[in-house]
Amino acid sequence: MGQVSPKWLGLSKELSLLAGRSSRLYLDTADLALTIIILYGLFLTFIFLYSMVQLNLAWNYVRDWKKRKNRVLPEVSDDELPIVTIQLPVFNELYVVERLIE
Repeated sequence: MGQVSPKWLGLSKELSLLAGRSSRLYLDTADLALTIIILYGLFLTFIFLYSMVQLNLAWNYVRDWKKRKNRVLPEVSDDELPIVTIQLPVFNELYVVERLIE
């Protein structure tokens, strides 16, 4: 088997001399720049899609808010309301319960 060409590995001429002496592979600056641009594009696409989802939520909220402004709520008597239990935290204080009940 012959030697692998440094050009095939994406190595520049300056670093190809070092590649013969060392077992580490060196990336060409063009390869690194292309990788950074691709990652930047992916992140930018993700941020754009996320902002479109947020815009959709805001648009739906405003549209529904205009409908809710004109909505008339039905009158409900006290007998029709459900019974609700409210649990309040008490942390071993003497007068907390009195203040909560008031």
